[in-house]
Amino acid sequence: VGDWIPYSLITILSMDFDILGKKFKETLNNPKVKMDEIKKLVDEHNQLAEAGSLLQSIFSSSLLLNFCVSSLNMCLICFQLVVMDDFNQILVYGAILGISLSQVFLLCYHGQKLIDSSTKISAEIYDSKWYAIENKNIKRMIPMLLQIS
Repeated sequence: VGDWIPYSLITILSMDFDILGKKFKETLNNPKVKMDEIKKLVDEHNQLAEAGSLLQSIFSSSLLLNFCVSSLNMCLICFQLVVMDDFNQILVYGAILGISLSQVFLLCYHGQKLIDSSTKISAEIYDSKWYAIENKNIKRMIPMLLQIS
C-alpha cells in the first residue's frame, strides 16, 4: 500500500513523456516549424529528464531494497510451500507468495512503462514528417534530437 506514491509519480512522469512525444510529432509534421517551438519542446524534455533523475535519486535505494526483500521472501515462501503438508498453511503461504509476486510485478511494470514512454519520444520524432521541414537548421537538429531522446 505504501508503494502507491512512487508508482503514481512514475505513472505521471511516463504520461508526460507520452504527451511530449506527441507534441514532437505534431510540431515536426509542420513543414514551416520555427526554431522557438523546437526549443520549447527541448526545454520541456530536459525538465522531464531532470524530474526522472530526481525521482530516481529519491526512490532508487528504497525500491532496490523492496525488490531484494521481496525476492528473498519469495524464495523462503517457495521453500515453505515445498516442505509443508498442511493444506491450510499452503493456502496462507500461497496467498503471501501471490502478494510478493504482485509487488515485484508492479515495481517492474511501472519502471518498464517509464522506460518505454521515454524512449518512445525518439520513435515519435522519427515517425514525423521531418524530411518535409523547410528550415535546414532544424533538419540538421533532428539527428541530435533523436540521440538525446
